[in-house]
Amino acid sequence: MSGFVSPYRRLAVAAAIGVIGATFVACGSSDGMPGTTSASNSAVATSPTPTVVVLDASDSMNTDDAPGLRIDAAKSAVTALVDSLPDTAKIGVTVFGGSVPSERGPRRGCTDVQTVSQLAALDTRDPRPEIAAVTAQGWSPVGGALLAAAQPLAGAEGAIVLVSDGEATCPPDPCVTAEQIRSANPEITISAIGLKTDSEQLRCIANAGGGVFVTADNTEQLTARLSTVQSVDAAESLSAEGLYGISLGESLGDIQKSHADFPSGGGAAVVEWRECRWHFEGGTLTQIEPINDTVTIDGVRRGTPMSRLVELFGAPIQVDETVKRAYFTANEALGTAFVVDYDGDTSNGTVRAISLCKCLPEQKTPELTAPVQEKNCGPTAAFPKLRVISSGVSCQEGLRLIERYVADPRTQAGDRGAQVGEWACNIFGAAQTDAGEPVVKCERPDGATVDVRAPRAPG
Repeated sequence: MSGFVSPYRRLAVAAAIGVIGATFVACGSSDGMPGTTSASNSAVATSPTPTVVVLDASDSMNTDDAPGLRIDAAKSAVTALVDSLPDTAKIGVTVFGGSVPSERGPRRGCTDVQTVSQLAALDTRDPRPEIAAVTAQGWSPVGGALLAAAQPLAGAEGAIVLVSDGEATCPPDPCVTAEQIRSANPEITISAIGLKTDSEQLRCIANAGGGVFVTADNTEQLTARLSTVQSVDAAESLSAEGLYGISLGESLGDIQKSHADFPSGGGAAVVEWRECRWHFEGGTLTQIEPINDTVTIDGVRRGTPMSRLVELFGAPIQVDETVKRAYFTANEALGTAFVVDYDGDTSNGTVRAISLCKCLPEQKTPELTAPVQEKNCGPTAAFPKLRVISSGVSCQEGLRLIERYVADPRTQAGDRGAQVGEWACNIFGAAQTDAGEPVVKCERPDGATVDVRAPRAPG
């Protein structure tokens, strides 16, 4: 595979992950011999880390694109994780947004954090009935949920895994909260999985919490990656973005700043390090090619049925039957693909080797259209005169954005324009409420003028 030349180019960003309860040699067997994998080399069994899963049950988790509802995908993945663990494994589940409907406003919604299943060994407490009963309907007090999850883990090794489709709508700041938890409890790691999102806030939470951030676009990916991010060796698996905390799209200089032992390569296009070939073009990392066997974030490795890759990533975007090589979308937003050499065929064959490249086709920018005229987007209980008169998103999402603005601590402190620009520009054509002067005026890319007036905070 060293002769592969990427036919397309697209920007990528960083995250790298590992495998639950095991340490894999990510870029080949430790003895350097192709195809030789002993039990001691491929996996070292350890006791599962005590883990609290923090589950997002805010109203946006009712979005039907996982496929199916996001909340159903999340519950299915958490249940599968429980099913995969031994009876002695300790696991707990904390839920936010599952009890107070979003229309009740932030005063009630921002306290909506519940520990539905206390941290305990599975042979003493089965969390599956509580997981099945979770419904999505509320706000997103992510910081409060992290604090609740950390309490039973204090003073001992443990992991918090946040599963969410967006960002917090309530104080405290979850990124700051994660940093505080990690500082007070260095043995606790906080990781995050973005379901249908590449949220910078989720990435910040994972970085501050000493964990990892990954994304998932469907139930199969979420199930595999939820198991993965429990591991303290989480950077040892090839992800959709990179490996060892190195991402496709990084420059050689930046890689060497974070990994002092990474070789300079003397200007070479391919550098060998940790039993991988690292391909560069113009000083930028474009491909990570394991020399021997490897394992991905989703558990794909040599011998995995090709049908499993279709379950995870969908049909291959390109197949070269001459050399038996297929390309699967790894992360569409980041422009990355898994390059898979296979034996047999793409339906019934098996994986022979797998690498990661920045080689998805460039996506065409869709033509901008006039704002969708929305009527009856209001009123709500909190805003009895609210009316979104033109919106580029659904009424549900538009109202949610306004509520987020009202709940923002800076808005509450009197800075009426602090966040509305981020949430309103390029979303609303115009909005009208029952109070407040205009706090932002801007133009959408399609030329429509935006004039959003600040809602009155619920009293």
